[in-house]
Amino acid sequence: MIPTPIRPGMHVTLRQLKVFESVVRLGNITRAAEELYLSQSTVSTQVKQLTDVVGEPLFQQVARKFVLTDIGADLERACKEMFDSWARFETAAADAKKLRRGSLRLACVTTARYFIPHLLDLFSDRFPGIDVRLEFANHHDVVERLARNDDDLYVMTMPPRQFDVTARSFLDNPLVVIASPRHPLAKMSNVSLQRLAEEPILLRERGSGTRMAAER
Repeated sequence: MIPTPIRPGMHVTLRQLKVFESVVRLGNITRAAEELYLSQSTVSTQVKQLTDVVGEPLFQQVARKFVLTDIGADLERACKEMFDSWARFETAAADAKKLRRGSLRLACVTTARYFIPHLLDLFSDRFPGIDVRLEFANHHDVVERLARNDDDLYVMTMPPRQFDVTARSFLDNPLVVIASPRHPLAKMSNVSLQRLAEEPILLRERGSGTRMAAER
């Protein structure tokens, strides 16, 4: 069978194609109308409108039966491929909504490496179909990833205010000062920030959220 060329620029509706598919599959307009809960005249009108858009007869009547023309057979195959593809999409969308499948791109500051793997282990046990991709970086690099929208979720100590994002606190991250037991301040119960500022302090690199919090 030589495929009949379809003229470009035609505009058909999903309803017209569904009506056409039902008529072909069920063999007549009456049964198609019953399946689609439409009147026979509505089904006939939809088929006629579709025929007018295509510009070629879709059926020919042989011994009181509708037989597909060549262009009608081409359209039937196109409808089947389209509806099959749509059914696969609906299944994929339903699976994604129920977290049965999909991906999660997660970017975290380096201090999160001590607890995020444990949380992701629990997440993966509950949702094994989700492919998790995890990146660790300092605060500056995570903010840059956020600006580029590289990931789905970000974990950091201080969310940037320059972006329109939603932030949720879910875990405390206390900062404490650590010194040698022989240090003069080690035996003091209360140390003021002014006194602490007189001491040399080892800090994280610039761009680190921990350093930003300590300096503030």
